[in-house]
Amino acid sequence: MDSKTDRILNATQDLIVRYGIEKITVAEIARAAGVGKGTVYLYFKSKEDIYTTLFSRELARFEKQLLAKLELATDPVAELELLLVEVGLGLLENEFALQMLKHDYLVRLQRYIKYDNGQQNKEILFLAGVIERGIREGYLREVNPLVTALVIANNLLNILLFAAVSEEHFKTREIKKLQQTNIKLILYGLVKIEE
Repeated sequence: MDSKTDRILNATQDLIVRYGIEKITVAEIARAAGVGKGTVYLYFKSKEDIYTTLFSRELARFEKQLLAKLELATDPVAELELLLVEVGLGLLENEFALQMLKHDYLVRLQRYIKYDNGQQNKEILFLAGVIERGIREGYLREVNPLVTALVIANNLLNILLFAAVSEEHFKTREIKKLQQTNIKLILYGLVKIEE
């Protein structure tokens, strides 16, 4: 990306974390990026375009970091647990992600993970693949991998949405406990227990 594009996106991200997404203007983004308002419009069609580009950039970064960590997982259970912890708890600690969830991206994110006439996104398919491999290798119970992946993703997202819209993030510690319990229950329901 062009350095001005990065400056605009970085400035936008900083402003979102500090003030919330609803309260910032293109003029404030331009000022924070050290460019003119017209320059912002040379690179982006609208404020929504900036948000979409920024969200895509941050999602790609998150996925890259997650895939690097997943390479260290020793089996499908470790991989599944890592996915759940990184997504469920890691995003709880990311103020930018919570602010984006608070915005109308809530609707976009729900569409992003939703099963829609046979169209699934790559993240859901990846999670389903981990579950399928876990079943095949005897680590996980027999379940429908795709349906289970969708349930897990929606479950994690609902707690993240709750955190995003709760006052003072409902005392972040309480939500972390809730998400940790959620992750334990998911794993407990899927992992085969040796008899």
